[in-house]
Amino acid sequence: MGPRYTVFLRRSADFTAEQLRAGVAEGLRIVSARTNDDAFAEVAARIDVEANGPAFVVRDGVDRIYVLRCPSDALAHAVAETIAELPPALSTHGPLRDHLAATVDMFVASFGVTNVSSTALIAANVVRWLARDYDGVIYGAIGDWCRLGDRYQFVDITNEPAS
Repeated sequence: MGPRYTVFLRRSADFTAEQLRAGVAEGLRIVSARTNDDAFAEVAARIDVEANGPAFVVRDGVDRIYVLRCPSDALAHAVAETIAELPPALSTHGPLRDHLAATVDMFVASFGVTNVSSTALIAANVVRWLARDYDGVIYGAIGDWCRLGDRYQFVDITNEPAS
């Protein structure tokens, strides 16, 4: 598996391929407007999403992003393992630990490295949409913990006060 984003949700996320496509496209349009960069809106117009069993495949031409849901019978173990593997500086970060402990659903958006700028952008918007609509925190592709800000941007939660 290539680089990936993981989103830990406090609300169960049941959605269709079309809802995922619309949510990701909306996010790309928001980023396009915020950055005055039409490239994001162009990607939004091109993407296609297909359900593939318990997973989704998001396509931008030949590039693919795989969106995988953690099986419900493995969720508690995956969350406990994530909490156990938090670095010392975050192991006492109350808001992050509380959110992880309240996780009811988890998704991974993985992408390849052939066209990383496009696939990373789409994968980031998959987890943005999930975080916004299903109350999530995001473990980023570079090992950072984020929440979604009010301008649809990633906000590093490790810089926020721990309670």
